[in-house]
Amino acid sequence: VFISFFGCCGAKRENVFMLRIFSFLMIVILLLEFAAAITVAVMRPQLKELIEHNMNESMGNYGGQPNDSLVTKTWDDMQRRVRYERDCLIEQSVG
Repeated sequence: VFISFFGCCGAKRENVFMLRIFSFLMIVILLLEFAAAITVAVMRPQLKELIEHNMNESMGNYGGQPNDSLVTKTWDDMQRRVRYERDCLIEQSVG
């Protein structure tokens, strides 16, 4: 919202300074996204190991608490989404 304010108001008022701020902020965001993508690509094995470790650790808490616990809800939601995506893929390949 903050960044779009500069773009919208700068264009509406034809204010070059605000448009330059908007452009600068958009370039910074783009560079940060590139940096994040490169970091993920380089650290993929470590990230995979970290995610697997955290998922296995949280699985130990699944169902051990009341059904409304955050861990239980998260795992149930993930299972529903995977099942839905799998069913959609099967329908697309058959149909």
